[in-house]
Amino acid sequence: DKKDAGDIYPMKLGDLQGNRFSIVLRDLDPNEIGRDELLERVRSLESQGFINYFGLQRFGVGTHRTHEIGFELFRSRYEQVIRMVLAPYDPNFGRKEDKVVELYEERKEHIRLIQEFMDRKITATKVLDTSRDRQIKLSYLERQILSAYKKLEVANLPTSNHASAFHCIPQNLRKMYLHAVQSYLWNRMASCRMETGRS
Repeated sequence: DKKDAGDIYPMKLGDLQGNRFSIVLRDLDPNEIGRDELLERVRSLESQGFINYFGLQRFGVGTHRTHEIGFELFRSRYEQVIRMVLAPYDPNFGRKEDKVVELYEERKEHIRLIQEFMDRKITATKVLDTSRDRQIKLSYLERQILSAYKKLEVANLPTSNHASAFHCIPQNLRKMYLHAVQSYLWNRMASCRMETGRS
């Protein structure tokens, strides 16, 4: 039985040596950019390269960007981190983009329950039971975090231990927030260097 290399040597963070891309330009309007200007830009890319920014997928699309949660982690503000992770599509907090509002409408009841929990109006146990009874589907992260709070409730331990609840999230997902901060800082520093003309 032949195994893939990935089965024998699982890929870990940092194993990837790089990516290569072929970029194809189509439907260029000759009225907007002439051949000479286009060639000049291509030569500039060949000789000077370009800024390799981290893309939007690194930062998320919810009300709270992944790097914003990461900054709160560095400040050890775990209650705020939990609130941001559990209610990523709350249009009353932060951005009010169309997509966010649309997602909020789809999950209105679900988010209301979580907000009531974060405001200490109901318990995590109540959120989990209600979501089960009303067939409200919780995300993996939501279920992990709420289950951690439920364990604290069952053990009669303080439910204000938000750091403990956060650490129930798998390590690779917790690191994602910190990596997003690194990516954000890289993008900002790269932009600053370009603005000041430093190579």
